[in-house]
Amino acid sequence: MSEKTANGGAQSITGIMRCASDIPESALLPPKHHRWLKAFGGAPKRQVRKVPILVVGTSHTNAVSRALAKAPDSEIGVLRLRASMIPRPGRPNMEIYGALDPSVVISMIGGNQHLTLGLVEGPEPFDFECPQVAGIDRTRRIIPHAEVRAALFETFHKVLDRMRGLREAYRDKPMAHVSAPPPKSDPKMLANNLRAYHPGDDAEVAIVPRKINLKLHHLQNDILREFCAENQIDFIDPPPNTRDTSGFLQRQYWQRDAAHANKLYGDEILNSIRSYAGSVANAPNGPKTVAGVGTGSPGLQGRP
Repeated sequence: MSEKTANGGAQSITGIMRCASDIPESALLPPKHHRWLKAFGGAPKRQVRKVPILVVGTSHTNAVSRALAKAPDSEIGVLRLRASMIPRPGRPNMEIYGALDPSVVISMIGGNQHLTLGLVEGPEPFDFECPQVAGIDRTRRIIPHAEVRAALFETFHKVLDRMRGLREAYRDKPMAHVSAPPPKSDPKMLANNLRAYHPGDDAEVAIVPRKINLKLHHLQNDILREFCAENQIDFIDPPPNTRDTSGFLQRQYWQRDAAHANKLYGDEILNSIRSYAGSVANAPNGPKTVAGVGTGSPGLQGRP
């Protein structure tokens, strides 16, 4: 899957949007506290270990691991991918996957890409049309949907490569990808969170309007749904009861950082994962739709 626009949209707006490399990782990631395959007692050994439900991901697995720490479930193992597991760009060491024999595979890889464009204001504020979120601020520069999509897609290469590697490792297993939690609605909390990592910097932190970040989160999921549909991966949306009436993450599910949700949200995601696993337990392989889970949407809006 590739993303291009006729006039090189991704390149034409890089000066407007805040680049991911400008935002410190510490501002996006919570403390790295949980253990690799915590529910199964540490790293896999050389013998193959059966895992009924294997969750593989990056920082968003924290919410699930915290929930499992409070209420262990022997059916679910969590494997957090770390740099030491990925000897070549994007692809984890296949020996790690080969040591595990899951019945169902769940991806929680990536998820913060919407914040690379939707957290800190760039030099020229922008907005764009989004079919899922009404309204547009015409006091800001209006960028075509296709160009924003192309720019956002440029942040996804590593994520999609890791997802592709996971799909290849477990080609014959049912697999779903879990959406990242919806954005948070409080710009003051986000600004204070960023300032906490730069205590000597008195500069005002300008946060992208929350509705624009919500648009970018929807656009992120459009990109992921399309990739999943092309690779026989189902898609799990955020549980509807975790959103407020405007579509943002309800405050009770917030982790105190810019990107992540807490163990209460982890409980909700575990319920979605269990529901998905139950729906595919005796079904033929291949994408399918169950309650709250879909394979993506045909005819995505704003595709280049």
